Amino acid sequence: MQATCSRVKFLKLEIESSEAGSSDDEAFVTFRTVIQVTKPGSRKSGGGDFDREIMRERSRFLRGDDGRWLYVSGDVSYE
Repeated sequence: MQATCSRVKFLKLEIESSEAGSSDDEAFVTFRTVIQVTKPGSRKSGGGDFDREIMRERSRFLRGDDGRWLYVSGDVSYE
């Protein structure tokens, strides 16, 4: 996992929407992010040897007993 994470660079994050859930303790956030993924075997400093991807996620959050919001799950798609 560490090797994969070292190849990914987050370039931009946009919150598209937020909405209440079925109770006061549930909420959803939809966001879009642009990521740059360095291709395996390439040098990080080398120019242009990467893929850009756009990822969209609708995340579900629940409020814990201490009042903090906790990420529960998300539906991810790629453009």
